[in-house]
Amino acid sequence: MMRIQLAFLIAISLVVSTRPASAQIAPLSGDQIVERVSPAVAVILTGNALGELTGVGSAVAVRPDGVLLTAYHVLKNAQQAQVRLKNGEIYDRVELIAWDERRDVAALRITASGLPVLTLMPLSEALPGKPVFVVSAAGALPWTASQGVISAVRLADEVPGAGSGYRLVQFTAPVSPGSSGGVVVDTGVRMLGLILASSPGQNLNFAVPIESVIELANRSGGRTLASGASLKLPFQQSATGSAPQATPPPIELTERERSEMLASRDPRKILCAFRTIREKHANALDDSRDARERVAKTARVRRMGPGVGKGSPSG
Repeated sequence: MMRIQLAFLIAISLVVSTRPASAQIAPLSGDQIVERVSPAVAVILTGNALGELTGVGSAVAVRPDGVLLTAYHVLKNAQQAQVRLKNGEIYDRVELIAWDERRDVAALRITASGLPVLTLMPLSEALPGKPVFVVSAAGALPWTASQGVISAVRLADEVPGAGSGYRLVQFTAPVSPGSSGGVVVDTGVRMLGLILASSPGQNLNFAVPIESVIELANRSGGRTLASGASLKLPFQQSATGSAPQATPPPIELTERERSEMLASRDPRKILCAFRTIREKHANALDDSRDARERVAKTARVRRMGPGVGKGSPSG
């Protein structure tokens, strides 16, 4: 009997040890990870009251009913906003429902349902050296991916310009302006952090642990931003020539000029009045051109400037 049992155990061990490698669960490749993460990441465009693009940022879905998290500075001063999803859907109605100014994180809602939501990774598993991936709108280029490792988990007090009283995940995956609000995930496609800031060298980057701010997604209230239907990404403006343009101010004659135009039959005076109007038009066009140049400069995403602290509201 003992010999039969021993033979049975040996046979079982041989079956297990000779199981084909294809039957085992293989780790995901980098492209598979990015493919799974990207649908949960959104691009945010912000604008001023004139419909001019003022910034580009990122966001990650945390609830299927249209709630996302982003960096608060992306939306803090925005008057218009637009959210774009990987599947091509665009939402022009954006509601800022809650925010944590200390951690620079905000929750927003769009009129969407069935959003893909990634599993949450516990901060306790964020060990130095562990590989991570980042998906964001780096450089205003949607769904840009990069790879790196976790460097450390540290208090914001240790990071110049980051404030105090909360923890940050330091990582090496390269990020750029526009990455703010993007997501840091591990090789198991679990979301770990929300990108906040970067150093100029691009290998000293920081994210706030999502587990510490996830409850913002359950808040209600806030304010609804104006429709961002006219906002376009910078490369779309260049390609279509549809960059926001300032409308020249209307030309108005003074009472004296109007009276002279109506009362005088002297061609010289009429010609002089027309010259005055033409000069005003020329000055107005110059002002409009200057305004367009200022818009173009503003539209260049300038978040994550010198240092690693919170910077301008441009993503």
